[in-house]
Amino acid sequence: MRTKSEAARWSASKGAAFEREVAAAIAHVTGRHVIRNTLERVTGNNGDLIVDLPITVQCKVGLTPPVWEAIAESIEVGARQNKHPVAILRRNAKVGRPKQDVAVMPLDVFLELLGLLAGRGIW
Repeated sequence: MRTKSEAARWSASKGAAFEREVAAAIAHVTGRHVIRNTLERVTGNNGDLIVDLPITVQCKVGLTPPVWEAIAESIEVGARQNKHPVAILRRNAKVGRPKQDVAVMPLDVFLELLGLLAGRGIW
């Protein structure tokens, strides 16, 4: 059984690994430079990833990741930075259920994205 400090280190390591994975996926799809915000604890909550796009990304991972907390954090940071908020969540696997990754954003941001894609003939 893990001590509280061991569990905290393991959880932080799992979160950092997920942030790296999301950063790599965004970079691969966009061709942009994306890195983890490793100074977040020093500089305040400015998003989990530094992305050269008009989005702010908050990542959460766990058996039951805190969806509403992630969305609220992303909206708060997005408002300060004048960027679109996105929360990316991973629900860890357990017996009989595979892991699942989702991206969540406010409806107005989603509709704006759909309008941009439709206007460019992408959809």
